[in-house]
Amino acid sequence: MQYIIEGFNDTINQTQYYIYKLLKEKKFKEACLHLKNNKKDFKSDKAYKTFKVKIIIGLFKDGKIDIYSLKNEMTSAKFYKQNYLDFINFYYHNVVSSKKDSIEMFQNIVLKKFEIINEDIDFLIENKLFHLLKLLNGYFLNTHKIKSNININNEMNRLKKIFINDELKNKILIRIKKKLSWKDKKLVNQKLIEFSYDVVIDGGNIINKNNGNKYTYINLYNFLVKINKKYKRPLLVLNKKHLKIKKSNSSEINDIINKIKNLYGSKIIETSYNYDDDLYILYVALLKNIPIISSDRYKNHIYNFRFEDKNINILKNFLSDNRVNFVRDEKSNEFKIVDNINKFSRCIQLSKIEGLNHLYYMYIPTFDNGFFKILIK
Repeated sequence: MQYIIEGFNDTINQTQYYIYKLLKEKKFKEACLHLKNNKKDFKSDKAYKTFKVKIIIGLFKDGKIDIYSLKNEMTSAKFYKQNYLDFINFYYHNVVSSKKDSIEMFQNIVLKKFEIINEDIDFLIENKLFHLLKLLNGYFLNTHKIKSNININNEMNRLKKIFINDELKNKILIRIKKKLSWKDKKLVNQKLIEFSYDVVIDGGNIINKNNGNKYTYINLYNFLVKINKKYKRPLLVLNKKHLKIKKSNSSEINDIINKIKNLYGSKIIETSYNYDDDLYILYVALLKNIPIISSDRYKNHIYNFRFEDKNINILKNFLSDNRVNFVRDEKSNEFKIVDNINKFSRCIQLSKIEGLNHLYYMYIPTFDNGFFKILIK
């Protein structure tokens, strides 16, 4: 027989249900013995460890184990992220002078071994684990279900633009540069010496958004004209195959290609065949700290250029702050920019309250594009 109980995603069998009943009856010692003697009945290691944590906490509450045994049980074995969070939540709120130990466990185990996701942010807020949230200052995360509780316009003087770590950024730049062609490296460096740009345009992305229809080059040119008016020094990155005058092209397309070249002149990087345009775009944007006009989220590159620490993702953070999106206008069938760069970063931020150095406001991005504001000590 299978059972569904609160706190477990999967159905559980009769042995597991019996342990669950023992826990409900607060018979923690019996539950502990039954768990040890029936481990083979647990198909799910996650369910087994979830029960184990509940039992450890119960034994401590009953006075059957002391605080040192409690900590040792949790730090000497391997558990899942939610197991650690559940334990830290109990320890933080129920054990005297436990905040320091809770913070250390969160910092040295949870942050080092696991990736923090949006659901975890909700858990920390709902359980008022604010000292742990302080450790996430600067993380580009948002809530999963918790809505904004402020009007952003009233907080503009507190929300800041967070610039990414130069040392880590340079490590990514070195990795990207190795993937560029030798010839193009020289071209890119020369272009960056000649001008100081304020935006880089993902030309290939604009072309791909047209799905290869006959309006591809017309829409590309019209959009580039708009961008040229909006920005002072835009840099266009596009594979040279798209800018090649060919006999197989219609005369109209060849005329538009010439118009694009005349419009942008030397402010074009024509990338080599068989090389990924995205790498040049990301390299220039990161190096010069300028935004990218693209509807591409660059997910494959975000994954490829991650660090070993899953919670450090410089490229994802940079794009979160510096990607300008665009869509097709249904009436005109032309592209238009829909996202402008925020004056502040959508990351978790701490802001000191003037005259009250022991008090902070914490701003946590929410799923509905706002912030959740908390007053913390």
